[in-house]
Amino acid sequence: MMRHLLAVTTMALLGVSAGHTATSDWALNVTAIEACSCPHFCICYFNSHPAAHHDNGKMEHYCRFNIAYKVNKGNYGATDLSAVKFWLSGDLGGDARYVRDKLDRAGLDEVKIAASGDLDEFSINELLESGAPIDSFGVGTSLGVGAGSVERDIEGAALGGVYKAVFCVDDRGGHPKVKLAGDKSTWPGVKEVYRFGNFAADVIQLADEPRPQGSERLLKPVVLRGEVVPGSLPPLSEIWEFAQSNLRRLADEYRQLVSPRPF
Repeated sequence: MMRHLLAVTTMALLGVSAGHTATSDWALNVTAIEACSCPHFCICYFNSHPAAHHDNGKMEHYCRFNIAYKVNKGNYGATDLSAVKFWLSGDLGGDARYVRDKLDRAGLDEVKIAASGDLDEFSINELLESGAPIDSFGVGTSLGVGAGSVERDIEGAALGGVYKAVFCVDDRGGHPKVKLAGDKSTWPGVKEVYRFGNFAADVIQLADEPRPQGSERLLKPVVLRGEVVPGSLPPLSEIWEFAQSNLRRLADEYRQLVSPRPF
């Protein structure tokens, strides 16, 4: 039995048909209602495997989803599509293989397949390992959250941050600050962070100490004396390239999805 409403979203879609790039042939603003076959609140939001179902004495794991769309406002050329309703259903991996086969048979091998829908690193990895012909993935909910995996006994985590004053400048000049609170005690003074080799080791030390030989300085100033440092805010493309370069340098043992070696 299809369970109750899972999510309602409104989205705008703009499309350009093959051979037309100057103007859009169609446009849609739709409300989407998503539901799936899970017998309770969808565990696919927390696990990478779908729920178990007992059918004809056999237990199978699947998530047969349905998405209903209502067009709030839209058109295809001169045809008004407002108030049109349509329904989609399927299975992510199986659908991708079906669509890829149809596209290839039609000679549309240059058309790419993109998949989305509450994907995370675990579900994406499983789709790739299963051979699903998906070229790109859209990640939203899990993009900025390390939710972990209950199934794999992997705890979720977030990168916490807290401000601690370790150096102060006042009418007396500059002087270090320290907080004495057991495990939460701080190290006084302005710091620098240096990296050795290809993620061999990182060192935190006082800024006025000599730079370790053969190390790379990691901290880069962005704002000094209330002013943005020229060149400190590169375009997104450069930030992406820098992140990809660092990722390629990271050894495989630290990049394992399950049970990575602690750095």
